[in-house]
Amino acid sequence: MNIAHIVPVKQMYLIEDQPIAMFLTHLVENYPEYEHFAKNFKGYKILDNSLIEVGKAMSIGRVVDAACRIHADEIILPDVFRSSGPTLHAVESALNTLETMGMSQAFYTMAVSQGHNAETFKQCYEALEKINEIDVIGIPKITAKLHPKGRPYFEPLWFNSCKSIHLLGLWYSFIELSAYRALNRIRSVDTCLASFFTQHGLEPASAVRPDGFTIDLENTIIDDGGFEVWKSYCDRFVRN
Repeated sequence: MNIAHIVPVKQMYLIEDQPIAMFLTHLVENYPEYEHFAKNFKGYKILDNSLIEVGKAMSIGRVVDAACRIHADEIILPDVFRSSGPTLHAVESALNTLETMGMSQAFYTMAVSQGHNAETFKQCYEALEKINEIDVIGIPKITAKLHPKGRPYFEPLWFNSCKSIHLLGLWYSFIELSAYRALNRIRSVDTCLASFFTQHGLEPASAVRPDGFTIDLENTIIDDGGFEVWKSYCDRFVRN
């Protein structure tokens, strides 16, 4: 499994040695220096639709435009937060748009499974599994709140999947990664937790992100050395 750390816009150099990175569409649009870094990043590039950051997934047209600008390898198709049916509709519409644009083979595609409870989430996941044009299924961090066992409860869904699996964010702590029975079945995870914990001077042994707190990627500056400590801590999961 690879970890794509997310860091403040002004400190993108902190992740230049990562094998994989998650970039955000709205930041590509708004920050030339961010776009420049993303374009020249040597590893595998995923472009997010910025749903969580701006409150609504950006259109497939804007995602494709940003993806072309940074030469992304993979794009995240539009989804609707905690809503299964509208997400499936958005995915189908986006795939049709890509076909119309002649871009259906331009990028690997990730679709995010959504649902307001465990059952609707499973139904959405199973529907996405059947769509041949989807290469990767994203499992959002909100699933930590859909079952007492958190996101690892849903792991059996992808044990025998033909899709790659990506964990979208981590809600509370890196300890979640220890709860999966087959961590090597998960291709990658993106997270800003290392940046958040560094910002607040939290130590690996006990750090937990409380509900309602996040990091302002556009204005925050974190300690370089503190972030490197967190990166080293996370290596244990990558090695597994």
